[in-house]
Amino acid sequence: MAAKIRSVDFLPEIFQTPVNTQFLTATLDQLIQEPKYKQTQGFIGRKVGPGVIPSDGYVIEPNATRNNYQLEPGVVSIDPITLKINDAITYPGIINALNTQGGITEQADRLFESEYYTWDPFVDFDKYNNYSQYYWLPDGPDLVTVAPTSIPTEQTFNVTRSNGAYTFTDYSGNNPALTLVRNGKYKFVIAQNTPATIEYRVTNRGTSSWTINSVANPTLTLIRGNTYVFNLVQTVNLAFYIKTQPSFGTTNLW
Repeated sequence: MAAKIRSVDFLPEIFQTPVNTQFLTATLDQLIQEPKYKQTQGFIGRKVGPGVIPSDGYVIEPNATRNNYQLEPGVVSIDPITLKINDAITYPGIINALNTQGGITEQADRLFESEYYTWDPFVDFDKYNNYSQYYWLPDGPDLVTVAPTSIPTEQTFNVTRSNGAYTFTDYSGNNPALTLVRNGKYKFVIAQNTPATIEYRVTNRGTSSWTINSVANPTLTLIRGNTYVFNLVQTVNLAFYIKTQPSFGTTNLW
């Protein structure tokens, strides 16, 4: 059991009189004693509602108001700009505040009755008050056609690629920015590059794959008009076929 702390013991002996002892025992000693905590476990709040089981273990409250309404929000303050909740006062907090101000709180129906209440009619008050300034269009306003004036809706572009850059007819410089119109019709004519001769070095990796320029079975992209030379460097005498379709044997040869 913890020892009781007496504030009078901290006074000089000359001031440890019976009167001071009695006064400090009734006042200051109540504030400096070790608290006696008691662990409590249980539910709080209303016992009536969806998902609530009244037979569960509830903490015993000192009065019926706290037992029924201690978690019920009474007034909620919201920031009008951020729409975040700044503060919330529960129903028991409102009752306690009214009691402190001398209000009569025994009859809740009398306490919160009002001759006025708020109502949102879900109408635009400006149209309701100034109805003569508005026009009713059952089918909506007439269709407004918006068309470009300076940008053509149909055009053909001749595109040429040179040194890694693209040029377009009627546009200066390389890789220009094109301004097009939605739903417009545009044709891009790609100019052929100057024909070139491309040589590939082909070797066999046993009988499992062909290696072209040190890459096993690569996918080759060929350009119409170019000349392609396949230089065969074989370790085994194997046939190297070029076909129009994937197949076995000597079928579909080109």
